[in-house]
Amino acid sequence: MDLIETIIMGLVSSVTGFVTYLVGYNRSKKETETVHLDNLQKSIEIYQTIIQDLKKELHGLNQKVDELTKKVDELLLENHNLKLTISKTPRANTKAKTN
Repeated sequence: MDLIETIIMGLVSSVTGFVTYLVGYNRSKKETETVHLDNLQKSIEIYQTIIQDLKKELHGLNQKVDELTKKVDELLLENHNLKLTISKTPRANTKAKTN
């Protein structure tokens, strides 16, 4: 009977070890997936923050471009008006000074 008991105890220990391995493996796999999902969620939050900051910066830059475009238009008009004024100015004054 000692041999049969030893075999039964060995089988029970083997089955118990195998079941424990399966349960531990599944638990470890689920914990790893949970950690991975948590890290992914944190990454998404960081990227959303970055995207919001970039949207704000882009909006500010668009406003600056609009302001500068308006200023360029004003300067072009002023330049055009000055050219007209210069072209209407009599050139006799400039010839007299050179003589």
